[in-house]
Amino acid sequence: MAIIGLLKYSGWAEVRNDMKKLMILFAAMLLCCGCSGKKKNEEKPIPEDITDTENTEDTAEEEPFLTLKDSDYKEIIVPVTVKDDDIPDEVKFINTNELDFGEKIPVCVTADNWQDYYPEYLYDDSAEGISEHEIQMRDAIRSPQKGDITEYTMGDGMLFFFVNYDNYCSSSGHSTAFFKYDIAEKKLSEIVSYDTLENNKTIGIMVNSMKYLDGKLYYVGSVPDGDDSVYYGVYSLDTETGEIKLCFEDDDFKDRESPNYPLDTLVCQNGRLYAVDLTYGKESDITAQVIYEMNSETGEWDKVFTEDNVYRPAQICNGGIVTVDRNENKKVCIHTESYDFESPFRNAELIYADDKETDILLADALHKTYNGALYSNCVLHVFDRETMEHYSFDLKELGSATEIKKVKNGYLITNREGFIAPVYYLMPDLGIAFQVSLGRSGSGNVHDEDVLYYLRNILSINDNNVTAFNYQELMYMEK
Repeated sequence: MAIIGLLKYSGWAEVRNDMKKLMILFAAMLLCCGCSGKKKNEEKPIPEDITDTENTEDTAEEEPFLTLKDSDYKEIIVPVTVKDDDIPDEVKFINTNELDFGEKIPVCVTADNWQDYYPEYLYDDSAEGISEHEIQMRDAIRSPQKGDITEYTMGDGMLFFFVNYDNYCSSSGHSTAFFKYDIAEKKLSEIVSYDTLENNKTIGIMVNSMKYLDGKLYYVGSVPDGDDSVYYGVYSLDTETGEIKLCFEDDDFKDRESPNYPLDTLVCQNGRLYAVDLTYGKESDITAQVIYEMNSETGEWDKVFTEDNVYRPAQICNGGIVTVDRNENKKVCIHTESYDFESPFRNAELIYADDKETDILLADALHKTYNGALYSNCVLHVFDRETMEHYSFDLKELGSATEIKKVKNGYLITNREGFIAPVYYLMPDLGIAFQVSLGRSGSGNVHDEDVLYYLRNILSINDNNVTAFNYQELMYMEK
């Protein structure tokens, strides 16, 4: 096609002399092979569009947008077996009990008005009916207190911790510090510490909102707004200098009342940082959602998604925003940038979706609680677009599976609402699950020799890792 175009362009197509035609063909072949010579008396290069692009086989075609249903997939039921064998090497552990954050006597204990910060029974010697436990607490607050990890995240081969030394104060947070831990070198060092008696200047971090990106920690925290009023915004902390800045706030956040605390969390994936804001209605139903993305070059935050009348919150999966709704047949539908998928279920939760697969959790019983949703008889359904196969994993051996996060070669699964909440690593190719972490009780007391009651074993995505933390051992895997 390039030769024909050249003949049309040069005007030599009408030359009928056989010898000249051969010479022209030979010259054109040289051009197609990369010859840089120019046509005689022609200073301009041959235009790039001289070929017949309509018939060029090399023209790249965009993949069509697909509409998929479960009937497009071949269903395969995979039994799940829990193994007591050695945990696979891709699961990594750090014993946080071995990390020494030092000790402090909080500034509120030594303040002249220290009674303003503690319950009356701790300082009123005339109080009657003081229990032995309360007497122990009275002695404890006057002693140096060990740092307690309240938030953490990871990135660039480092773990970052926010530590509180003020464990008995009624308002807490008067003595805190940020630390970083180099995993390879096993080195712990303090970034910066804060001691203040002013409650509106203490550092408070919304649960599970601390993320790391490009040398800075980001977290959702309260912003003082008058004597007793606050709203919420995003703070950044330089992990080298310890400098803290309020880097994102919005006028809309100042008008919101409980339980609509703005900026519910931060999400960090594929080197990009997002802020997620949910609006709640009656019975904790989500009524609206807004997602902002930080411009890494300018530091500005752009609104990249907004939705009213939310059926399920949109999720950020592999850098793309995936939405969930129900169609006219009441079937749960998943929408990505490259396909729409109609599931066979009328009540299900999206676990993960990208160009290669769609993961959905189905439960016989699904009802919301103050801390999320509670499931029973859970089945994980994986719709693989590459093989067009639908894999079903019955999770009854793994508890109620409230939390599921996709990792490199499988899934981490735990029960966020449970009484005992071990974390399992499910390897779908083998249908095998390993117990990789335990829960913990609020008092820290061991229930028996092997299992601890649950306190906060929430699975967290920290850029390229998924973590679980039971306050004794931190487990992480590549995402």
